[in-house]
Amino acid sequence: MRRSIISSVFISSLICLPIASADVKDDLAKILKVDHRAEGNLEAQVAYDSLSTTSKASLPAILKAFNGANPLAINYLRSAFEVIVANGEGELPMGELVSYLKEQSNHQKARAMVFDLIKKTSPAQADQMLDGMITDSSADIRFQAVEKILKRADELSGDEKKDAYIKALKGASVESQVTKIRDTLKEVNVEVDLQEHFGLLTRWKAIGPFDNKDMKSFDVVYPPETELDFSASYEGMEGDVQWQSIQTDDPMGSVDIAKSIAPYKGAVMYLYSEYESDQAQDVFFRMATANAWKLWVNGELVFAREEYHRGMRWDQYRVGVSLKKGANKILFKILQNEQEQDWAQKYEVQFRVCDESGQGLRPLAPFDPTK
Repeated sequence: MRRSIISSVFISSLICLPIASADVKDDLAKILKVDHRAEGNLEAQVAYDSLSTTSKASLPAILKAFNGANPLAINYLRSAFEVIVANGEGELPMGELVSYLKEQSNHQKARAMVFDLIKKTSPAQADQMLDGMITDSSADIRFQAVEKILKRADELSGDEKKDAYIKALKGASVESQVTKIRDTLKEVNVEVDLQEHFGLLTRWKAIGPFDNKDMKSFDVVYPPETELDFSASYEGMEGDVQWQSIQTDDPMGSVDIAKSIAPYKGAVMYLYSEYESDQAQDVFFRMATANAWKLWVNGELVFAREEYHRGMRWDQYRVGVSLKKGANKILFKILQNEQEQDWAQKYEVQFRVCDESGQGLRPLAPFDPTK
């Protein structure tokens, strides 16, 4: 499909003569029907070819179609938007584009695309808008707003510089920006709690090791998957095992099982924590681990990945979940294999709770693993 889209974009960009197109709403409806199995792709391709020849007046309708569209449909919509901006007749409907951008519930990638267009066509307007976007729901836009504050702050001194960095911190969710702010504020005796800022979960109950020799236990159901009895004792890989408390002091929230408990090889460990939410809400769990893993929320398996030593990086995995009001139970199964190379020794996890844009969400109260 990608190849055919690129081909259509190229051809459309070369055609200068006006081409009759179907009704924009009809074209959009056909594009939105394409599903994850690419069913309806042929009809969507024809609709895309038609839509791409329309005037710039169709841009607001295309943007509205982003809301609720699936990834395949979004590819079509984004490409059509770009082709029309480059080749469509008429003037850009700037008023409607700005209105779409200001509504933060609109699709975040589409909003970022609109903001980039405004930057190209009216740099001064875009720069002025950034002043009010420090807590924007789009991570891309918020990053730019924070960068603007930081650049200004570097030209200041004393309390003015400190206040600017504190303001920037409110919108920062990217690791590089936050650590720069933390390090700068530390120089003026202002401490930044990165664990709290990022919404990192740092307090867990842990149990194990259970056997994972020959990497055979990804789908083996050990007792913690069927019951959460924190007073129980189970047969483990090296004798009986019980739940124990584990907490990390790492500023970036990395829970190092190998250092905190033992560098078990060919093993399964379970980590348990709770997140107390003030309301029923949709959130994102952002995690990092170099190990195979499974994740349950309130007893429901929400994601799993059987892959060892893929590397570990900030916000490596993103899983959308629905939380209930009150305590939400989080069970994490993490599996280590038996490789002995230096690069294969990481047995740790980094886990945080945030909104869609990456802003950390703090629980009503921290979890106490000793209870």
